[in-house]
Amino acid sequence: MTDADGVLAAIRDICRAELDDPALAVGETTRFADLRGWDSVAVAGVVMAAEERFGLRLSSEEIEQAVRVDDLARLVRARRTR
Repeated sequence: MTDADGVLAAIRDICRAELDDPALAVGETTRFADLRGWDSVAVAGVVMAAEERFGLRLSSEEIEQAVRVDDLARLVRARRTR
């Protein structure tokens, strides 16, 4: 598994955990807004869990840019290589 695959898999797991749906279909190009149960509480939960999991802090601007799952994965990978 590549680092990119690992980041993506972790974000999928975070989404499933935060939305309390282990069977939730979360694809690479899934828009967060399209996930069943997605709301402001889910945004906060996913962001906080991702920050904790990857040991980083995302700015409000970065969070707003993450419309899809792969957007967040790219942000995480970019921040981890700085």
